[in-house]
Amino acid sequence: MAFVVYISGAFFIIAMKLSPNRRINSLQFQYLEDGKMKLFPVYGDGSFAGSYFQTVEFSDPKEYIIGLKGATTGSPYYGLSNLTFETNYRTYGPFGCGVDEHANFNFRFGPENHFAGFYGTFNSNKLSSIGVYVRRSSEKLVKLSSVKAEDGGN
Repeated sequence: MAFVVYISGAFFIIAMKLSPNRRINSLQFQYLEDGKMKLFPVYGDGSFAGSYFQTVEFSDPKEYIIGLKGATTGSPYYGLSNLTFETNYRTYGPFGCGVDEHANFNFRFGPENHFAGFYGTFNSNKLSSIGVYVRRSSEKLVKLSSVKAEDGGN
């Protein structure tokens, strides 16, 4: 299944909840819209119940994402092995184990490419891929790139 978390002028991300193990099992975003806190669905393992999870809470409304880095993992744990979120204030992570890393990735955003959201794929027990949207200075939304763990189509 696929997900899209697009950041518009109407709301912004204020927190993220991750469930890392040997890979990133699930990811959820909390956002503020019209002064009310709301949640996107859980992407990946839908139940945080009984599982270990970590929460990233942005400390200031002026805090925003300037980078995302991490790694994918190969057999037998195909998926994202770790994620690190960078903001204009600090670095959160890495989350996950970083064991058996298959491929590393590093998305950076600057004055010409502003972070505008996430997209990716997931199944019932893991986050399979992640990518980012950027907004160029000209206000055009562009898919920058994505990473996916190679698992023979599973």
